Amino acid sequence: MHTTCKEEHLSGVDPAAIDMDRCWIVPQRREAVSSVRRDVQTTLKACGVAQAAVDSVALIVSELTTNAITHALPPVTLRIIGIGRELRIEVVDAGASNRPALQNMQSADEHGRGNVIVAGLASRTGQHADAGRIIRWADVPVA
Repeated sequence: MHTTCKEEHLSGVDPAAIDMDRCWIVPQRREAVSSVRRDVQTTLKACGVAQAAVDSVALIVSELTTNAITHALPPVTLRIIGIGRELRIEVVDAGASNRPALQNMQSADEHGRGNVIVAGLASRTGQHADAGRIIRWADVPVA
């Protein structure tokens, strides 16, 4: 399930910067989400990321990977990249027409709230297509 793209901890100009690049292949099963979330938490804690950022990243990972498993075609890949003082969470899938839309949190519907949660926790979010894949991402400050 877990594949290391690369991981480097370099002493640089900014001691609060996180320099990492990790990937996880997420099986197309809902129960895989909790396993990936726990592995992400362990990895980030080992890198010295503050607990508040670990918690935010873990929730975003849960929401984005659950959406991909529920609404998209496999394969689903999670990537976390350290960019200065932020972590970028990317979830890549093969796309589908059944994408969840941003919905009003006041709605009685049990679905569609994950995008609102992600937008509330991240400093920036986005989505783009690349070579038949959909990449949804969120940036979370670590310092």
